Amino acid sequence: MVNTYDEMNQKIVELLEMTDQPMNLYAAQRIKNLEAGLLKVAIECNCRAEHGADGGVHLLAIEAMLKQVLHA
Repeated sequence: MVNTYDEMNQKIVELLEMTDQPMNLYAAQRIKNLEAGLLKVAIECNCRAEHGADGGVHLLAIEAMLKQVLHA
């Protein structure tokens, strides 16, 4: 398994976007979409944890949100 880092993802996107090859542009866009989706899930989970009736976030809800991000 390879460790990933936000800074490296940003650099890879920049490098991929330097080309006009559709596969590279697709990969760059996919990385950006996944990053944005994960941020959205993190914000949603934080809001639910702060304002939820039970004070927590259900794992099934997190799983559903992540599946939406990965299959978007």
